[in-house]
Amino acid sequence: MILNQFPDPTVFYCFNFSHGYLHLVGDSQLTKEEESLLVRFTKVFEQTYARFLDLQKAELQAREAQIEVSLERVRAASMAMHQTDELKGVIRIIFDQLSLLNINAEHAGIVVDYKAKQDWNFWVAETQDIPSKITIPYLNSLWDKQFTEAKKKGKEFFTTQLNFSSSTFCSNSLTSERDPTVVPF
Repeated sequence: MILNQFPDPTVFYCFNFSHGYLHLVGDSQLTKEEESLLVRFTKVFEQTYARFLDLQKAELQAREAQIEVSLERVRAASMAMHQTDELKGVIRIIFDQLSLLNINAEHAGIVVDYKAKQDWNFWVAETQDIPSKITIPYLNSLWDKQFTEAKKKGKEFFTTQLNFSSSTFCSNSLTSERDPTVVPF
């Protein structure tokens, strides 16, 4: 309601409840019966709003429980590893758990032998048919530089967005069908 659209006189009512109030604007005062009715409306809303908040809290607790179960599955798989090639199973579990948590990803990968300005050796799980262990040659690309800088600064993660040709390049790199002379990112 725009200020010049308020009635004259303007009567404001605020019917309080624990988390706020029900607001009513009119051009006249309410009768005692109408006030009582709005008090009842406010109480009903307060009860249903409290229930809504309880459901939100329960949903958050359920989500946290799902996350804890997923983390425990990853922890158990990681602790059961005896050889490096078992990273194939661990990254598959990570990928599957992310999917169960409704985190949309085309693939997930682990690099355990990272060295700046060298090839990247990934253990990968994904939705398409690529090998579980792949090597992406060092390309001195923007992505490589951004990752190396973030790692050097001790950041927990870094993110970048690649354009379509860069994403295609990255996918082609994973399947060894790339043109080594093209560095689009």
